[in-house]
Amino acid sequence: MAGDLSVHGITKSVVLDVTINMISPNSDNKSTAGFDADVMLRRSDFGAGRYVPMTGDELSFHITLEAGQE
Repeated sequence: MAGDLSVHGITKSVVLDVTINMISPNSDNKSTAGFDADVMLRRSDFGAGRYVPMTGDELSFHITLEAGQE
């Protein structure tokens, strides 16, 4: 999944590696879907690189999401 991320007034395109875990009907017969996503960002890309290289520049994020129809 691709999109734009803004941090500290800087906008960059980012790509999340997304896995669909499951799509199934819920008790109301509407669909519910579960996803996991991973992305690695560099603090310095968003102007937050103070103290790099004394501290790590790369941050890894793992997102778990469940979404359902209303």
